[in-house]
Amino acid sequence: MRTPPGSLLILTEGSVRTGTGHLRRCATLARHLQSQGWEITFQVLGKADQRLSQDAIQHILNGLKWQALAQPVPLPANVTMVDMTAFRQKETVAWCQDQGLVCLALDYQQADMLPDAVVTLKDLSGHMHEAFMRAGRASSYHEGVEYAVIRPSLMAQRARCLLPGQNGVSNAVITIGGADPGGLTLEAMNLLRPWRNRLDQVTVVLGPGVNDALIQQARLEAAGLDFKIERSPPDFDGLLGSADLVLCNGGGTMLEALCIGRLVAVLPQNAAEIAFATGFCHEKACIWAHEVGKILEATKQERLEFASRAASIVDGNGLERLATLITQMANPEN
Repeated sequence: MRTPPGSLLILTEGSVRTGTGHLRRCATLARHLQSQGWEITFQVLGKADQRLSQDAIQHILNGLKWQALAQPVPLPANVTMVDMTAFRQKETVAWCQDQGLVCLALDYQQADMLPDAVVTLKDLSGHMHEAFMRAGRASSYHEGVEYAVIRPSLMAQRARCLLPGQNGVSNAVITIGGADPGGLTLEAMNLLRPWRNRLDQVTVVLGPGVNDALIQQARLEAAGLDFKIERSPPDFDGLLGSADLVLCNGGGTMLEALCIGRLVAVLPQNAAEIAFATGFCHEKACIWAHEVGKILEATKQERLEFASRAASIVDGNGLERLATLITQMANPEN
């Protein structure tokens, strides 16, 4: 009888302020590990009045075991993974250390509280390595966009879909995250307004944490522009893959759109997303949303070069790299 590789406790969050990015990324990783025999348990942390609804969490974690809690509760696990916003993440890493848990933290840059291992997509430029050295510990941090978690369904599209824009840009998708507390969806819609006659279809995706007032206003604006509204569409990956142009924030959806070679215009929600997206814009793999006309007026050759650069940056193998790291942490003697 084959011995299970291990058990993983995932401590994460999903709220009306932070959206669904942490949950979705962790769910993708959890399903991958589960297919390899791992036992997975989620604890979705945060105040009850700020968390996403039970239905929204269930929609994302469907088929996975989870609890919604104000604070983490210790459970037997070979590895505990922490993925949440900065303040709560640091607090939760400290809790893991108090509990004596083997802890991996994702997108982590807080050198004064070191977990057992760190993975970040951001360029730390040696910062975290120096922190491990000062602490007198073997360096166990891994950085770079090659650790981006891309859903298998999107990887299947990467293998078969054509680069966009060969016959112009006709199909656009606006997707500004699971919550959109700043109402940037409306700004993105307005940025496409001058180009409406150039586009055959514009689909506006509203996540499960978007408030009712924004939904109502987006529907009103969409009716005047003949844009299509989709609320938490079941085939989001299909929408993304069929788009020529994607207007998104500077988080996980940007990486997904780049991986499948879409033409990407970025409208960040906060300073962290601005900082993260800046490197990709500098590499001309995407542009800022207010410059969307550059894509719509580009030549066919320019669009293809743009999309090719996008697809070359995120290889989509981050899921397997993370799974390998977690397996090594659970079985250090192997």
